Amino acid sequence: QELVEDAIVRAGRGIVERNGNKLTKELYDDIVKLYYMQPTISQRSSNRIKMQQYSTPLPMSFVADMFAGEGAESVLEPTAGNGMMVFAIPREKVHVNELDVTRLAVLQPQPFMKVTNQDTTMPFEGEEQYDAIIANPPFGAAPAKDYDGKMISGLDEQIALNALSKMKDDGKAAIIIGGNMEYGPNGAIKSDKAFFTYLYDHYNVKGVIDMDGKLFSKQGTTFPTRMILIDGRRSEEERAQSK
Repeated sequence: QELVEDAIVRAGRGIVERNGNKLTKELYDDIVKLYYMQPTISQRSSNRIKMQQYSTPLPMSFVADMFAGEGAESVLEPTAGNGMMVFAIPREKVHVNELDVTRLAVLQPQPFMKVTNQDTTMPFEGEEQYDAIIANPPFGAAPAKDYDGKMISGLDEQIALNALSKMKDDGKAAIIIGGNMEYGPNGAIKSDKAFFTYLYDHYNVKGVIDMDGKLFSKQGTTFPTRMILIDGRRSEEERAQSK
């Protein structure tokens, strides 16, 4: 299945490159056709289950790449898998990070800007700042950590915030997290309140797109997701004015 996913990524990248790396609606339609042609990635090894490995559908990745990656000279993908989330961005502009050694071996021979094997639940190493952050981290619970006074416990949320700390102030981001949100009796966000409070306080969130779990069906799951689109970091003055 890892080889099948790699082949799908290469096929999608080939379509983009033949179009001169211009991300258009017509190109998106071609990517959708490729998605419906691909086999369903349904077999679950113990490692895939343990690491919550569900690669991003190509059309969803294309939208993320179009929003955050087009025109960017440096992109960080903290949980790259087989590279599916950044298939529409020239590899020489992308820093891919992957924890799983099998998937890391697929990425290492390719001409990416940088390939690393860092633990993304910890702050990223190095001083680099990136034009774009594009990620679909594994979902799940994790011991709560303090982010500027907010105790945040979601694994995908922690990885997302660690990656966002490496974004330039005027950078962009497209991040996919779990969409199974809980609400309190008054209709307010309950389960992810700390995360979204932190996110809206520190970043210019342009949109949150809720996505039906069926969009992931060919990747072996039907869990609902949401894509968060960010355009820049809020300044200290902007944050002070909103309090």
